[in-house]
Amino acid sequence: MKKRNRTYSPSFKQKAVELIISKGNVKQVCKELDIPYSVLHRWQSNCRLSSYFSHM
Repeated sequence: MKKRNRTYSPSFKQKAVELIISKGNVKQVCKELDIPYSVLHRWQSNCRLSSYFSHM
């Protein structure tokens, strides 16, 4: 069976990262949103990097 690539809107990604912050648990949010851990972790890392560079 072939995996299908899903695309997510920027607002969905932002809300997912906000959920991680509020719940404090990436794995739990992955299960709730049915998103692979690696994808959600990447969004979280990108969010941290973008906020880091925006403060420079």
